[in-house]
Amino acid sequence: MSKATFLVLVITGIFLFSTISFDSEAQNNPADSSELLLRLTAKYTGSIGWSDVYKCNVDEVIKGNMTDSVIILYITVNNYDEIFFRKAVQEGKKAVKTEFRLLAGFKEIENDKPYVNFKNAFIDRNNRTWEITFMKSEDDE
Repeated sequence: MSKATFLVLVITGIFLFSTISFDSEAQNNPADSSELLLRLTAKYTGSIGWSDVYKCNVDEVIKGNMTDSVIILYITVNNYDEIFFRKAVQEGKKAVKTEFRLLAGFKEIENDKPYVNFKNAFIDRNNRTWEITFMKSEDDE
């Protein structure tokens, strides 16, 4: 085997080994995830334009990497009404429900603005925008 062939094999082996190592490291590192699954306690705080605003405590990070303990979630009007429609309590006097226990999935999306632009989403402390992929109430369970 010539010296050139040997060097090509060594360089190829190093390249393949480093690619495999980095790929497996990325799969094991939840910080590289572009999806989140969170258990939240959301409190209605008001409306801005066409969105309702909810201050959410992050109770549990089920999938992904989220270091924020509180997020501000924007829900566009008429979206997720089956969860957020503020009904009167049936027992005794009427009251408005303002706190919700939720299970929600999010995907990271591109956003070149420092605010949520007509999305059902939030922006984390790292300025990443997360759009809702699904949401369900855990209040009735």
